[in-house]
Amino acid sequence: MSGRVTDGCDGERLSPSFYRSEFACKGDRCCGHSAPINQVLVDGLQALRDKLSCTRRCDTPIGIMSGFRCIIHDRDVAVTRGFPRDLLSNRHSQHCLGNAADVVVEDVDVELVLSVAETIAVFRDGGIGCYSGSRGKIVHLDVRTDGPARWRE
Repeated sequence: MSGRVTDGCDGERLSPSFYRSEFACKGDRCCGHSAPINQVLVDGLQALRDKLSCTRRCDTPIGIMSGFRCIIHDRDVAVTRGFPRDLLSNRHSQHCLGNAADVVVEDVDVELVLSVAETIAVFRDGGIGCYSGSRGKIVHLDVRTDGPARWRE
């Protein structure tokens, strides 16, 4: 599975529910908010949204907290989360590849989000993580191709 990483204008619709601008780097002193993102990731997120909406029998938007991160912003995030500075050059973030998104789903139990994500092949074969953030529980989803990864912080 190798999805193409695309780049384009802010208003570009990537799926029925997601726009490129939602995945833009949120760093304030780095790449100028570029947003190359793997379409396989977007398709997986759309499938997650559709399945959650069907399960809950109501529209279930997914908020993108972090999508693409340039290397400068990714290092800033890693330092903020306590990643040792001497290991940063060896860090291989899926966000830097356009393969990952950290998401929140308002008013939906995080366990439901995680269990539905496991039913979507690109996430089941990729990365699924969970951590606490400023908006509550945040779910990390990625479409890595080097085997599944799971974690909770």
